[in-house]
Amino acid sequence: MVEIDISIINLCKKYFPKHNNNAYEDPRLELIIDNGLDFVKKTNKKFDLIVSDSTDPVGPGKSLFLSDFYFNCKKSLKKNGIFVAQNGVSFFQKNEIISTYKNLKKYFYDTSFYQAAIPTYYGGTMMFAWGSDNIELRLNNLEQLKSRIKKTKLIFNYYSPQIHISSFSLPQYIINTLDES
Repeated sequence: MVEIDISIINLCKKYFPKHNNNAYEDPRLELIIDNGLDFVKKTNKKFDLIVSDSTDPVGPGKSLFLSDFYFNCKKSLKKNGIFVAQNGVSFFQKNEIISTYKNLKKYFYDTSFYQAAIPTYYGGTMMFAWGSDNIELRLNNLEQLKSRIKKTKLIFNYYSPQIHISSFSLPQYIINTLDES
């Protein structure tokens, strides 16, 4: 996990201990205090998945929405790796979706978006950018997902194979926006 500001981690530990469920104490966690762009530029590590859960593209967070960041994330992924980035509320941040899509298409064979209900955000639905060179990773059928989930023996309150598939079904105005860009 790369976080630019250690005070965010300390605040989460202090005020949201149940939310993070002591994840910061998990020995598997490698917490790195650094700028995300700087980290992916200089790391030699390769990852299966990179998730960019950043602020909006203003101030220091802007660097996490630029072509340079996406290029360096791509170089930091293993073969068939996946890059995901939160991309805001589609009703209000359509320009961010267009910009992200144009930049990601330069580096990933399969570039798309998915959506999820995030009730704490105005509008309720957040968009997430997706980039991979393996289109099959995004196009799972219901039976494949059911089988995989069953093998994990995990119990979910929200996530289901049906939710997974529907998340990649984009509203027509987003499809039109992506087609026009």
